Amino acid sequence: MKISAASAVLIRADTPTGLGSGHILRMIALGQAWRSNGGRVIFVTNTVSEVLLSRLHNEGFEVHRTIGAHPAREDIEKTLYLGQTCAVRHIVLDGYHFDRVYVQHLRGAGFCVAMVEDINQQDFYEPDILLVPAPDAKNYGFCTAPWTKKLFGPEYALIRKEFLQAKKPQRLLGPSPHVLVSFGGEDTPNATGLVLQSLMTIGWLGRVSVALGVLNLHRKRLMEFLHNNMLDIEILPFQDNMADIFGEVDILVGAGGGTCWEACFFGVPSFCLAISKNQEPVLESLSKLKALVYGGNILTLNKKEFTLQLQKFLQCPSDLQAMREHALQLVDGKGVERFIYEMLRNSYGKEICHS
Repeated sequence: MKISAASAVLIRADTPTGLGSGHILRMIALGQAWRSNGGRVIFVTNTVSEVLLSRLHNEGFEVHRTIGAHPAREDIEKTLYLGQTCAVRHIVLDGYHFDRVYVQHLRGAGFCVAMVEDINQQDFYEPDILLVPAPDAKNYGFCTAPWTKKLFGPEYALIRKEFLQAKKPQRLLGPSPHVLVSFGGEDTPNATGLVLQSLMTIGWLGRVSVALGVLNLHRKRLMEFLHNNMLDIEILPFQDNMADIFGEVDILVGAGGGTCWEACFFGVPSFCLAISKNQEPVLESLSKLKALVYGGNILTLNKKEFTLQLQKFLQCPSDLQAMREHALQLVDGKGVERFIYEMLRNSYGKEICHS
């Protein structure tokens, strides 16, 4: 099934305080694929980040801001208005505040609605499609409407085109691998600072690069820490193409979320921390599959134990190589294709009549 040139998708995603930019970044993957197949992409968001808004515009998406977020009435009213005036058939929601009431409004107006989730956080789900990339999502106890198509598992991980088009590194891991430290958009608990302190404690001599997210709250403090300790660490400027960075590093120390799936797809062994409660189940399941090492939730970590865990992770090249193979087998990069196929199949033959 192909996307017609006139077919429009409306993507509704935000950057909630404390949770960074992950929801928007993975929806960029959907928008890229939809647009490359000839469709129209309308992005509705409440983000105030000029960097993210610029990224959305540069992708060729039509971008609309909403000041309030659901349950603010302005949110659903604007989404319905844009959906109707832009002849939208599909609406995709990515955000923890889009509840059953929001979905009912959209489906009641005749739209085909898809939701992207990480965990089971609602009593009942009733979109047309529910996508959850977690390996054991089927065990999360989702209660859904009879019509809801469930797309569960890593085969539905949404990977952006810069990763899909990049060449994966084939080099073997040596005794002093190049470490990338990346904790997403905001890094509210300053996990980056914790990792850098631990690397200094263990006397790490390998190369270290730090990617600070566009919304990072601790940039000034981190720069002062590096200056005062004279650490030879590279601070990477923000760039749209994280795949270029992944192509240069050997291992990742970072947060749960979209970066984990990108690291798996690229075969970059990862040591991950949960920086919010909702990241724990996915990281635990990926750890059981030996696709990464899960170090725990940063809010409950014992710093001394964490440093020992990190040291052990960094000093076992053979384990890292095995982890790379497990990760590569888990994520094949075709999740967006499968998602779009199911969206089109779901709406095929339906009469869409916006009231």
